[in-house]
Amino acid sequence: MFGSLWGMANEGETFAAIGVTVGLAVSVLPILLRVLPPLVRDAITQERDPHYAVTVIGLLLYLVLVVGVVALLSAE
Repeated sequence: MFGSLWGMANEGETFAAIGVTVGLAVSVLPILLRVLPPLVRDAITQERDPHYAVTVIGLLLYLVLVVGVVALLSAE
């Protein structure tokens, strides 16, 4: 898949490659939110999961990765 993105970027279809990358990133996001510890508070105790920071750091790293791939695709 990344090969096809690179091919689109090299043929001048940079916006298509960026669109596919962003679409892939958005479609993977629900999977990440399901696998990582929950972000919401417990309904009864109103306490957050002790591993709340893992989710926040994981999502920030994912965002950096996606922005990096988009930057590489848009670089000429």
